[in-house]
Amino acid sequence: MPRTFSPDRTPSNNEDSREDVVKVRHFHRPRYVSKVTTDTVRRRLFHDQEEEDGNVDFMRLPVIRKKVETSPDDRRRDVKKLKTTLTGVNINNNDVSQEEDPLVLAKALSKEQLLQLLSRLTSESPHLTSSLLVALPVPDIGPRVAQLTYHMHNIYRSIPHNRLSRTLDTVNRCKIQWAVFRKAMTDDLTELLESRCWSTVLDYVMAAWETVTMGLSDHSIRTLCLRQLASVIMRVAKHYQISLDMRSKLAEMMRSASSIQDISVCRQFLLSNNSV
Repeated sequence: MPRTFSPDRTPSNNEDSREDVVKVRHFHRPRYVSKVTTDTVRRRLFHDQEEEDGNVDFMRLPVIRKKVETSPDDRRRDVKKLKTTLTGVNINNNDVSQEEDPLVLAKALSKEQLLQLLSRLTSESPHLTSSLLVALPVPDIGPRVAQLTYHMHNIYRSIPHNRLSRTLDTVNRCKIQWAVFRKAMTDDLTELLESRCWSTVLDYVMAAWETVTMGLSDHSIRTLCLRQLASVIMRVAKHYQISLDMRSKLAEMMRSASSIQDISVCRQFLLSNNSV
């Protein structure tokens, strides 16, 4: 008995229908169908005689020629007139090369070479001395003070942040940084004293004093730095008449360290002259 049963169908009919089935394979129709068939006539572009001779006349092909007419105004625009003017040789018009510029060459000179150059120029032309005195600016102590502040920060970085560390360990850790700080301050004071710009020396002493007092109070090099600054004030007082306002500022500055003998002597000297 078949798996499926229908009253309209009989087993004999199903078997006959199976035998009559013919399978046909369908091919997909191509998208593009060529229009060339066996009856298509091919066109000859050139004559047989020209092909045999090997000379093909391309000039017979139609060519469209356009006539472009230019106006006289357009012709004038194409012509560029170059401006030729004679100017003097100077640095502004870039006629002087940087290799010949003395200001560029002077950047590679050291401090001693620059001083020798100025002394040579003033000796050859004495009238330049008065001009240099008027043109010389006040020394800038900003970079020097910034360098001292940098060394003081290094001192604080070297201190161990540990409650279990002893005071002796803390002092020994920052000993090298204090030595570097003192050397930088000594070099700056030496250069400023050699320049004999006494007002600038006093300004540097006040800035350096404020920086030194930021350090540890129980370090020996800190005390040496304060004593050195006090000795510089005494040296300046021998060559320069310090104003009363500056004397009072210096005395007030040294009040916190008046327990040191050298600083106490310097402070009394300033106060005695201030009263007079």
